[in-house]
Amino acid sequence: MLEKFDIKKFIEYKRSVERERPILFVEPRIITIDGVDGAGKSSVAQKIFDGLQKRYGKGTVVIANRLIGPEQKRLQKLINDKNLTNKKQIDNIYSAMINRIYKEVVIPAINTGKIVIIDRSEIDLLRYAIESGKKDLIEERKKQIQEGTLTHRLWAGNRVFLRMSTEDIEHNLSQRMQIWPSDPKTRDEIEKRKNIEKEAEKEIFSMLYEGQVNIIEKENKRQDDPAGREVYLEKLAEEIIKKLNLPNEGR
Repeated sequence: MLEKFDIKKFIEYKRSVERERPILFVEPRIITIDGVDGAGKSSVAQKIFDGLQKRYGKGTVVIANRLIGPEQKRLQKLINDKNLTNKKQIDNIYSAMINRIYKEVVIPAINTGKIVIIDRSEIDLLRYAIESGKKDLIEERKKQIQEGTLTHRLWAGNRVFLRMSTEDIEHNLSQRMQIWPSDPKTRDEIEKRKNIEKEAEKEIFSMLYEGQVNIIEKENKRQDDPAGREVYLEKLAEEIIKKLNLPNEGR
């Protein structure tokens, strides 16, 4: 005698399979640079950009954050015109900005065979959520990231994580031309930020994706001499470039 078909069990099974199926696809041409505020991400991103252009030629690499499309401009105008101070509104616009960067810059660049460097990845958005302590916001951000709504289902194939001592971060933040309200103000706040950054990274590593992700961790040490600093950053960038896992076609 045939066993009676249980539609509820079938639906639950189907949902469990869908939960386990990765919907994020690794793109090796995407390089993300992450680390806490003051770790030197922008400086290192620029040196990696310079080094890759020397290697592969002018016009082969872009830093996504420096190219602003019309939809990103509209979001920036919204922030400026409304003079937003509500953290939730700002966070929501920030998540929308990530989506637009991928739509207007990252995807077109990838489609033309370019390498894309992103200064700060979706890890930042998750870190902000964790800092808020709001469980519903944390789960919402994790869901957005896992479902690929922020990155159009693309997943960076090269993830660079910059580490720096608390003392050096404190020094770098004190030297900034523009101080952001979200910047940590004390060593205790910096330590807390570093711990939350690690927590956000751990969550990112647990995401399901299809393909191989290349993880590179490097310590960025403070250099007080300007000339020595340039040499140091160039060397650091070259070490990172050597470890990148980039596609070979056309290179």
